[in-house]
Amino acid sequence: MLPLWPTWCNPKLTSYLETSNFEQVYSNYDLAHARDPWLGKLMVTMLRRSDSTAMWNRLLSSSVHFNNLVNLNRGWRPVDEKITQHMTNGRIIVNMSADPFNGYEKRVSDILSQHTDQYLILSGDVKYWQHPESHICFMPFWYLHQRYTYNAVADITSDRKYALSSLNNQSRYHRIENFIKLRKKPYFDQLLFSMLYRYDAKLIRNQTPAEFYNRDIIAEFESIIPVEPLPFIGDGHAVNVPAYTDSYVNLVTETSIYDNTLFVSEKTWKPFMSGQFGIWLSNPGTVEFLRSIGLDVFDDILNGHTYDSELNLNQRIDNIHEIVDDLMTQDLGTVFRSTLARRQANIDRFYSAELEAVLTRQCQAYSAIINI
Repeated sequence: MLPLWPTWCNPKLTSYLETSNFEQVYSNYDLAHARDPWLGKLMVTMLRRSDSTAMWNRLLSSSVHFNNLVNLNRGWRPVDEKITQHMTNGRIIVNMSADPFNGYEKRVSDILSQHTDQYLILSGDVKYWQHPESHICFMPFWYLHQRYTYNAVADITSDRKYALSSLNNQSRYHRIENFIKLRKKPYFDQLLFSMLYRYDAKLIRNQTPAEFYNRDIIAEFESIIPVEPLPFIGDGHAVNVPAYTDSYVNLVTETSIYDNTLFVSEKTWKPFMSGQFGIWLSNPGTVEFLRSIGLDVFDDILNGHTYDSELNLNQRIDNIHEIVDDLMTQDLGTVFRSTLARRQANIDRFYSAELEAVLTRQCQAYSAIINI
């Protein structure tokens, strides 16, 4: 996911878009395998391994990626000519489900409504699942991708080498502050932590609300950028790597952390696929959502995830670290073994037809409305 700062956004609103900058129509297999269309390749794999008659599958297969409706790097307002070009019999389905758009779906809806009333926007924002909006359908893209592309970690019984893992690729402010504070802990050498330093100082400053941006944190990070601790190389979506197979706890540092959206990428689902305990540095309300769909978030072990409702980003990070501090005083091997049945239940729930039905319930309803 490559973030681009659109010219129309007001940084004070913290309302930026993060999307792939590759144009692709997901239903076009040849285009999906052309040079660099990363997201298109994921799409082809996912759809081929799932039930082609499932309503969510048919919606995705009939969709056009949002990038195809705009002039990339010229702002993110859909272009009338491109909307018309991608309409079929007066109908258009727009895929915005793989990246956080922070509520921009509503603006796109207003624009599409000027062309047709037969349109649908597929969104990955859980808030549209919790509070439905006309013409905006929640599409759990990353849940479906992980469910159909990767198997669960095979061994969830053996003791593990690392207390906690956290993989960080693209540098974002919340990941930087989390890293800088954690590396000062006496137990940091017991963590499997990656920080690849894909760093753009200006972009990070623009993305981060002024009240949370700490210049001292950034200065300290910039002073150590040449030193890379435990870089991660491999398939960033897989769970057959030590961060998931050889660690008791996974500290997820999600793409988005704002409180006006709730976006869950593949990162959120991996602790459940790997039989781990999870902690989520993400949008407030993420853990509450995971509870609501029947997943065990181990409130008894992780202090009820009290950070989940904290709106102040800096305090949220500190609250997470208090939980990590407590975890590091425990015999995690014993705790791990005692929760085997619960962790297996999470794996079973993740891969169940029931959970898929819960998360794709809007797809079922909207497919009838849009006549797929």
